[in-house]
Amino acid sequence: MSNEVVKSVSESEFEIIQRKAKLYTASELVPKIYQGNTPTALANTVIALNLARAIGANELMVMQNLYIIQGRPSWSSTFIISAINTCGDFSPLRFDLKTDGKVSFAGKQMDNIVCTAKANDKASGDVLVGPPVSIEMAIKEGWYGKNGSKWQTMPELMLRYRAAAFFGRLYKPEILNGMQTVEESSDLGELRNVTPEKEPESVVKTAEKLSEPSAENALNDGFSLETPLSVEEMIVKLEEYSRDETLPQTALREAQAMLESGEEDPEKLQSLLNKIKIAKK
Repeated sequence: MSNEVVKSVSESEFEIIQRKAKLYTASELVPKIYQGNTPTALANTVIALNLARAIGANELMVMQNLYIIQGRPSWSSTFIISAINTCGDFSPLRFDLKTDGKVSFAGKQMDNIVCTAKANDKASGDVLVGPPVSIEMAIKEGWYGKNGSKWQTMPELMLRYRAAAFFGRLYKPEILNGMQTVEESSDLGELRNVTPEKEPESVVKTAEKLSEPSAENALNDGFSLETPLSVEEMIVKLEEYSRDETLPQTALREAQAMLESGEEDPEKLQSLLNKIKIAKK
């Protein structure tokens, strides 16, 4: 990357980014976490625009492919593949799949498929090969057996996605910018702080209030509310569910209907998320 790209943002440049961000927050073409005249939407948009500037990517493309998974910013795998293919340093990514014996999961034998991503370095002509990813690795790392995991339903696609992320992290780390892909964040699950820490009284009261049974919960077979997310995070999670073809059709339609309604009531959003989570099990 050139010095022009990696240099810090000056005060005048930051003001320009803020003005551009306000235009994006008024658009319906960007995801909901960037929409609206709120400090959170503006801050999210400024960060996304600055990230697009840092990696030299299209701003709207970055905003459409950056997700918050378990509180972590994550790239879609298709964005990583596209960014590697268009950066100009490599030939288009290619994926080699082969079978390396058998592997066992839950008492069943299956082919141990191994995938590697590779491309030609345009400067040197060398063939660059990324680290291999296999079904055996997915099982040992705990990705394969997670609830709702797509490793069991579309393993070859997941192998390619993970292999592309490994290749990018090794040969073009400035694209991933230290972040993981959506699939990696989902496979890792929730990060836990094991150090005991006393919560502020305001946080405790908010959590207690949200955990109280409500009429909405009673209608949904008593689904209890989990640790509350922000409205923006819940909407992003619903957007992910609305594209999840493995969900039962009823849950899929409910997620899509709530997004179309523009609902922002945190209790209703959380209640539906809990309901969908139960349906996925």
